[in-house]
Amino acid sequence: MPFKNSQDAQGSEGQAQHFAPAGETPNIALNSKTSEAMQALEVKRKKKKRNKIIRNIIIVLVILLLLGLGYCAMTEQQKANLAAQEKPTGEVIKGDFTKTVSNSGTVQALANQSVNPSVSGNIKTVDVKEGDTVEEGQLIFTFESSQMEEAIEQAEMGVKQAKDGVSQSQQGVKQAIASYNSAVEQYNYALQGQIDARDEAIKQQADADAAAAKAKAKAEAQTAKLKAEQAAQAASAQAAQAAQNALNMQIDTLLNGYNQAKSQQALYTQLNKSGQIANPGMSYQEAYDVINKKAGNKAGVYDWAKRQLEAAQHNSADISVNNNPTNNPPVNNQNPNPAGANQNPKTKLSGISQHWLNMLLYESELRTRFGIDPNDPSSVAAVKAQILQGNIPEGAQMPGAADNIDTDIEGAKIPIPKVNPAPFDKDSLNLAIETARKGVGTAQLAVEAAEQNLKNAKDAYNNGEVRAKIKGEVISINVEPGMKLENLLQSGKPAAVIADVSGLKANVDVNELDILKVSPETKASITFDAIPNYTAKGQVESIASSPANQLGAGGETVKMPGAPGVVTYPVGVKILDPDNKLKVGMTANITLTIEELKDVLMVPLTAVNNDGTSDYVNKVTRDKDGIAQVTKVPVEVITSNENFTVIKGDDQPGDKLETVSEDAGMPQAAVGM
Repeated sequence: MPFKNSQDAQGSEGQAQHFAPAGETPNIALNSKTSEAMQALEVKRKKKKRNKIIRNIIIVLVILLLLGLGYCAMTEQQKANLAAQEKPTGEVIKGDFTKTVSNSGTVQALANQSVNPSVSGNIKTVDVKEGDTVEEGQLIFTFESSQMEEAIEQAEMGVKQAKDGVSQSQQGVKQAIASYNSAVEQYNYALQGQIDARDEAIKQQADADAAAAKAKAKAEAQTAKLKAEQAAQAASAQAAQAAQNALNMQIDTLLNGYNQAKSQQALYTQLNKSGQIANPGMSYQEAYDVINKKAGNKAGVYDWAKRQLEAAQHNSADISVNNNPTNNPPVNNQNPNPAGANQNPKTKLSGISQHWLNMLLYESELRTRFGIDPNDPSSVAAVKAQILQGNIPEGAQMPGAADNIDTDIEGAKIPIPKVNPAPFDKDSLNLAIETARKGVGTAQLAVEAAEQNLKNAKDAYNNGEVRAKIKGEVISINVEPGMKLENLLQSGKPAAVIADVSGLKANVDVNELDILKVSPETKASITFDAIPNYTAKGQVESIASSPANQLGAGGETVKMPGAPGVVTYPVGVKILDPDNKLKVGMTANITLTIEELKDVLMVPLTAVNNDGTSDYVNKVTRDKDGIAQVTKVPVEVITSNENFTVIKGDDQPGDKLETVSEDAGMPQAAVGM
């Protein structure tokens, strides 16, 4: 296509421009000079762009640096406030707090009867099967045994021995009464002897006074004085003899009482060990009261008895006739708690009886007043020999012959002996009689028990029957007709087990941190997997004194299943008004309410922190610009459950707190978790 004007093809810089026809791509032919100019322009543009990028990077770095320096210059409180913008918060609330412990167990019968025949023989008939409901006295099975005749002979021997015990006890009563009468007789004898001595001295004094009044010469006065001295010596010898008799009488009385109490304690121990009588026991406080009452006008006489009782209390001892309180303070090898020194003084002691305490009182008086060991005959003989020689024991608390005679003789004056015989211990003698009579009652109870045993043996011989002792359900039967009872005994299984299903219970394990908060008044609720939508109330009826953890054969601690690394104690809960659908063996879910607090301040569990020395919470407030402000507020932790912690402090209901704990989310002072 021809150009309209040749100048149109000239560029502003004299460069040739070629235009392509319409619709075609122009071909631009550049000479070398034009190409260099364009390259230079491109380099300039790239450099400018690079400089701009570098400038922008520098600006960004400067801004970041300034921000970093600003953050470093912030206070710890400002940093906490900044962090608080993102942390979750909770509120302080005021209300009622409840803490519970829950665990699963199984439904159990309140009581079981295990039937275990102790004789050999063969089963004849079995009259019940598992699942049967039986009444008390209902026939379970019958058997035949040749050992029943031996059982009757042994029971008859037991009756004879028990009756012999009654005779011995009755003889003990007679001896105690005789000792009392003898003490009264000796006391009256000593009293009359002192009265006679006094009256004789008074008469001699009167005679001496009359003679002195009539005597006018020195020889007569000297003769009267000599007679008076001779009379005084005679009166003194008579009073000394009375004192010796009184002391020997006291020693014999105390020894008789001690031996009688020792005999009764031996019988009491024998009957108690054989199970023929119940053992009511005596508390430490009751024993102390008896000693203190007797010590009213005998200061120091029973200090030895107190020391022996304190030693027994320290060792939580079971006292028997074989554990003589004199030489060997008893040790209870069956006590599950070795820290016996902390026993409650009102705790009943299964082995301390009135007989043993009487032994202690008699022995204390013999040792303290006379230095006599009642179990050492040579000790008794030695003290009596000293008394015969006129050597009165210092603790005898009896006026001596020298004290009864006024030796201040002036002229013909005769000293008048005092009438003051040594008193006999009426209380101890009456106690000996009372103890002997109680011994008769104990022996008679033994006779009744032995006669009942004989009746039972004869009934068993005549019938060969085993009957239910309780009403309940047969949950196990391990015998069948023709079975030998020897085989049953070797298997270790009971012949039958009857469960008293009139009441049901369930056990729950409670850890050692919470067990001290459980008491018979603790509220309990129970649900059952097999009975949905049914919740029963429960009553705590037993709290184990030993943990669920047991000791292995080598003495090592063996953790029970379900409680790894945790010491727990079984708690028995009686199910109140149980549903008829409940069965023994069903799974029970027990919840105990171990702590309830009314109208207290509570915070979320994760709001409490600990800085190593004290507990605190982070209180969150907002300034006028809405910026969060964090304040550290000390608190006192009272207790916690799985959701809340009860506190004391300056916080108020509605206060906002950070709920992300600064120490891995666990409050250091959480209680009972």
